[in-house]
Amino acid sequence: MTSQILSEEYIAAPASYFGLDMNNEDRAADLIQWLETAAVVFALQTWESELKGSLCRVFIDNTGTEGSVRKGYCRNAPMNALVEAVWKFAARSLIELWISRVQSDANIADYPSRFEFDRLQKVIPAVVARRPILGGDVQPE
Repeated sequence: MTSQILSEEYIAAPASYFGLDMNNEDRAADLIQWLETAAVVFALQTWESELKGSLCRVFIDNTGTEGSVRKGYCRNAPMNALVEAVWKFAARSLIELWISRVQSDANIADYPSRFEFDRLQKVIPAVVARRPILGGDVQPE
């Protein structure tokens, strides 16, 4: 698993990156589950005011995250803190969560992270391909 800091011209090369050795399958699965659960927290936090008092259907492609969020807890303490945050946001804003499974290859939320904007545009035609700008907002190309 890698993360990159992208320069304005990210197509040529990333400005910087870091990586983690993911040869240990358990470690990789734990990290991915943590990131997938954090994404639910960040989404609820980002759109909390828009979702207030509504039904929110959350599509999750990670079975560990799906199970933990559905149950409302996880035996792993750091993961449990994230799951707790999901439900605290939902309770505070009266958001009714509906947790649904989506296959990874059908998860449109993964397309931008893979730079697959053409696939995303087929599903949501209004999407404009965007490129990240360091220190600023995402700008249309």
